[in-house]
Amino acid sequence: LGDAIRAQKYDYLFQQDLRRRPLQVPVPAGIDGNPGFFFLAAARKPRQAAALLAAWLAELDRDQVGGIGRHTEKSAVWSVLNALRQLKSPLAAAVSPFGFRCAALCGQPRACVVALEDTFEYCPLDPMQHATSWADGSLAELVSY
Repeated sequence: LGDAIRAQKYDYLFQQDLRRRPLQVPVPAGIDGNPGFFFLAAARKPRQAAALLAAWLAELDRDQVGGIGRHTEKSAVWSVLNALRQLKSPLAAAVSPFGFRCAALCGQPRACVVALEDTFEYCPLDPMQHATSWADGSLAELVSY
């Protein structure tokens, strides 16, 4: 985890939201994050990261002010990230309210063609080390900070 943050390779690192131990390793990525941990590397692309954070907060505010109450802070984050991941056309990306115009999951090809500075690069943490409430987890497998 510390190495991943220090490498400054990704804009966002997150703990995957797995309800049980994965049956295969590596786990197919792209699933939602868990409330346990996430890291936004705001120093990498500060303008874009600030706009993304504003979009997250606006999503949470819309939900709370509207009385819907469906989001926690983490589900608001993933609501915005899922919308960002859907930006595939140049026209949609050009008017992105998220600061970033494209999303690229580690190990996967980018879904659209924009400058790297406008690409949200994100990656899940290793779920075998950063487990999320598995009943059969072993302390010998996990890491803690």
